[in-house]
Amino acid sequence: MALKKISYKSIKNRFISYMIQILIVSFMVSVILINGVLQLVMVGWILPADYYEEVVPTVRNYITEYGADLAKLHGELAQIMPEEGVSYKIINQTGKALYEYGVDEKVIKKWWDKSIDKTEQKIIIGWIKPYVLQYLPINKEGACCDAVILGYRLYNTSTLPILKVIAPYFNLSIIVIPFGVLAITLILYARRFLKVIKQPLNILQNGIKNIEENNLEFKIETDNQDEIGQLCLSFEKMRVNLKESLEGNWKKEEERRSIINGLTHDLRTPLTVIKGHTELMLEDILTEEQMKDSTVSIQKNVERLTRLVQALNEINKWQQTELLDKKQMVNMEEWLEERLKDYKILAQPKHINIEFRIEGKKDPVYLGSEAWNQILDNLMSNSLRFTPQGGKILIQVVVDDENIKLKVEDSGCGFTNEDLKQAVVMFYQGDKSRNSGKHYGIGLYVVDYLVKKMNGSMNLYRASLGGAGIYIVINIRDKSRN
Repeated sequence: MALKKISYKSIKNRFISYMIQILIVSFMVSVILINGVLQLVMVGWILPADYYEEVVPTVRNYITEYGADLAKLHGELAQIMPEEGVSYKIINQTGKALYEYGVDEKVIKKWWDKSIDKTEQKIIIGWIKPYVLQYLPINKEGACCDAVILGYRLYNTSTLPILKVIAPYFNLSIIVIPFGVLAITLILYARRFLKVIKQPLNILQNGIKNIEENNLEFKIETDNQDEIGQLCLSFEKMRVNLKESLEGNWKKEEERRSIINGLTHDLRTPLTVIKGHTELMLEDILTEEQMKDSTVSIQKNVERLTRLVQALNEINKWQQTELLDKKQMVNMEEWLEERLKDYKILAQPKHINIEFRIEGKKDPVYLGSEAWNQILDNLMSNSLRFTPQGGKILIQVVVDDENIKLKVEDSGCGFTNEDLKQAVVMFYQGDKSRNSGKHYGIGLYVVDYLVKKMNGSMNLYRASLGGAGIYIVINIRDKSRN
């Protein structure tokens, strides 16, 4: 399975990127919100905290100007007082209220009594919504007798009813907004960060659950570019390798069953024949001629059983992993010439001409010589078997930095259309013209198995010599040696 290739981005870099984004976003949003709040002050919808305190200098001036006539002073003060936010009370020397405007009596009684000092005083009540009470004495000819108790708000308020509830917290909001925005931004980015991490972790968890349930028919796909994404990629590779390994084991098991079933079938016939002949011999009813025929038949079937046992040994040999794993540096030309000597001896009885050609790289190559021995032995065994008297076999090898290309052709009876499709199937023996009865259809199967194990390919074709042609390409670049 091919996964989407992604560029690597670590969790650390992602975290740093998020923190920078959080700071930038928080700063920008805070500036926008604070600017918006300040705009409310600039348009007059929210009044500044000292808005009502601005009336104090005017009250002082009026006391100086109209202090001798308290009634006149009250009239003048009442005209300049706003509808809310400011109140006052004019008292005499004994503390008795003579005139008042919007006074909260509870506040006055709580903070001022009859024994107050006759000097100017100022008291601030509260801190979230501070309220100011200011004692302003009225001096008459140097004597302090009467006074004005002025009360006013010292916090933000609003001219709009809808903003009156939040206006007192205007100054606090200037401080709270940056921290509030930062907190909200942190929460949003934290959720986003957790989502980025949680998604591939959930995929991995589901993958583990599938494997626990012996299910490998799933895929791990994620767009994450961090360590967790790399972990998902590695997990998917592990799943694919595990699936291929198990499928390979299952295929081997099926092959073993097929081998056992095939050989069991082949063993049953000669054993039945031998058993029949021995039973007849024990009954002592055969003539001398019949005894001779039975003995010959028993001998042929014993030879057939021997060949079957040899076939079992051969199958066991090429299924051993050591055959493929054991590699060494080999001079291909020298090795092939040495093997050619054996094949020429085997070809002498039928006067078969073996022609050998090698091209390309002369340096030693790194390969499993035992596996190559098995491949070449099986190919030459088939060619020697099916090539007629005085025929010809061509072995051609091309070696380069990447591959070894092997071609074996003979002048035998060649492949039929059915052979080209089925020749590499275990126990396939083709038509009678190529079946001498002395082989069990495992030669090309073994070659095909070994070639595939070495990541190679094999093609069957009709050779120009008139017989069978086999072309093999095997990659010899060993990554472990680079």
